[in-house]
Amino acid sequence: MRRNMLNRRKTVSFIKNVFGVRTGRKLVAFYVDDWGSVRTRDTKALDYLKNKGIAVDSARFSRYDTLASEQDLHKLYSILRSVKDCNGNNACFTAVMNPCNPNFEAIKKNGYSEFISEPFTETLKKYGYYKVFDLWKQGVAENLFYPIFHGTEHVSRSRLLAALQSGNLPDIWAFECDSVGVPGSLQNIMTPYWMNSADEKDVLAENLKQGLEAFERIFGFQANQFRAGGDVISPDLYAVLRNNGVKYIDDTLYVKRHLGDGRYKTIVNFPGKMNRYGQKIIIRNCVFEPASNVISDAVGNCLMMIDVAFRCHKPAVISSHRVNFVGALDENNSKQGLSRLSELLQEIVKRYPDVEFVNADQLGELL
Repeated sequence: MRRNMLNRRKTVSFIKNVFGVRTGRKLVAFYVDDWGSVRTRDTKALDYLKNKGIAVDSARFSRYDTLASEQDLHKLYSILRSVKDCNGNNACFTAVMNPCNPNFEAIKKNGYSEFISEPFTETLKKYGYYKVFDLWKQGVAENLFYPIFHGTEHVSRSRLLAALQSGNLPDIWAFECDSVGVPGSLQNIMTPYWMNSADEKDVLAENLKQGLEAFERIFGFQANQFRAGGDVISPDLYAVLRNNGVKYIDDTLYVKRHLGDGRYKTIVNFPGKMNRYGQKIIIRNCVFEPASNVISDAVGNCLMMIDVAFRCHKPAVISSHRVNFVGALDENNSKQGLSRLSELLQEIVKRYPDVEFVNADQLGELL
């Protein structure tokens, strides 16, 4: 049965790599989602939610995901520096990030009547992480940790307020301990660009502008690439992104995009495709999720996908999430994730001496 499953995954991986731009270079890019965004505040929040009967252990993001600490980034950087590609460059994480978070205190004070946002750098201070952003800047300078835009926040402003105002207890209990997105949360609360109605498009367009401005204020440069939180967005909003400097869309091979009012549009993508706004499409074709129970051999599975990509003369674009590499809620989680990452990187440079590690924007330029 396991062999059949592996063969099925390999077949699917080949299919993903049939179309699109080809390259003779062995390029590897890690796309790691959710940096900067809040999820579960701390172990006190975890215990509080468990005592309320929330099944946090059933959802890995609620159980393990939180802001990265100094310790998390030091350990991650050490592993990324431990390997060199054929050009002498270290491995790099593209940090697919949200520059803002809900201001829990301010929203509580206004009785859930208005969404108030704050830069993630302010959120870091509330966690006592006073030196973490210095490590972000260091990571950018060394091309260890390169940010791209994942949306302003990783929550739907309208859905979050609706959940709180309607008295949905899992969301209220989570919000009481500065957390979001728990089992029992209102549907689509973690998909910031979900539209019930096409009438919401202007509000969401303004949200994107605010987020891109916040990104530039924080990092000192424009975001060139975008991945929608929860992979949910109307393609009509890509025009707003293009008009505000976004040249590349990290998209999905085959996807039905919700346009609001129950209408959907099916889109087929491939690497290097140009959309109608002149934005180049990037497609992830590998997966590395060591904190997930879905795939038992995360390293072996990812190496198989990398091999297929290279055989098809495609870059290996590896999809992952922050939850695999942070340990404030459970140190064993980060130990396992970082150990598997180290194993993966060592095997990549061993198998492919001519490999080149690139960040997301470098990849976009090379395709």
